[in-house]
Amino acid sequence: MQRNILLSTYDSSPYFNMACDEYFLGLADKGIIDCAVRFFTWSPVSISLGYYQKSKDFDMEKINSDNILLVRRITGGNAIFHKNDFTYSAILKMGIKGLDNKRDFYDFLANVLKKSLLSLNIDCKINDKISIAEKNPDCFYSPSQYEIVDKNGKKLVGSAQKISKNAMLQHGSFFYDYNPEIIKKYLKNENFKDKKSNDNPKLDLKEIKKAFFSAFKKEFELSDYKLTKEDESEIIKIANVKYSKDAWIFRK
Repeated sequence: MQRNILLSTYDSSPYFNMACDEYFLGLADKGIIDCAVRFFTWSPVSISLGYYQKSKDFDMEKINSDNILLVRRITGGNAIFHKNDFTYSAILKMGIKGLDNKRDFYDFLANVLKKSLLSLNIDCKINDKISIAEKNPDCFYSPSQYEIVDKNGKKLVGSAQKISKNAMLQHGSFFYDYNPEIIKKYLKNENFKDKKSNDNPKLDLKEIKKAFFSAFKKEFELSDYKLTKEDESEIIKIANVKYSKDAWIFRK
C-alpha cells in the first residue's frame, strides 16, 4: 500500500464514511501508512453526533420520518447536519512532517484549510480563542481554537479530532450552501433554537473540490489512491458491526 494516499468517496453512507476513517486511522496507528487524506460527501442526508454527545437532545421521530440517518463519530465535538457539505479527513502517523502532538497537528491543518478557502476568495482566519464548552448540540454554534472563522468570528469549517496511540485524525465539513435553521428542526430543547441567520457563502462544489485537492496535495505530498476490494470489505465490516448499530449510535 502507498504510504501517503489521497482518495475520494463521494455520496457514501454515514456508516461507510465513519468506518472508512476508523480503518485508515488503524492503518496509520500500525505504521502501515504515513498519511491518508480523503474527501467525501454524504448520502442520504445525515446527522453525525460527537463521541460524547447525548442522543436524547434529538427528536428521533422527526429524524426517522424525514429519512435522515444518524451516526456517531469516534471524534468529539457536537452534531453536524450533513447536507450540501464537502467533508475532508486527514490522518497522520505521529512524527510525520515533524507533527508529534495534537496542538501542532491542529495548527498545521488549520493553515491548510485557510489556504483552501483563501483560494476560493473567502476572507477567513484561524480562531485563536479557547472557547468555553457550549451546551448547544449544534457544531456550528461556536468555534473552537484552530477552527476557521470569517472576519466576524463565525465558524466556516466544523472539525473534530481523534488521537490514537501512534496517529492523529481530523475530519471536518465545509458547507457550500448551509442553512443553520435546518438542524434546529431535529433538536428537542427550544432553548437551542435561537441560532444565527443564514449568510454562509454559496459556492460551486466543483470549485471547492479543486481548491481543497490543490491545497492538501501540495502540503502532504500525496499520491492518488483507489480503494481495493480488501479495503472496501474491511470498511463495510466495520460499518456493519459498529456504526450502523443502535448500541453504538445511542450509546449516550
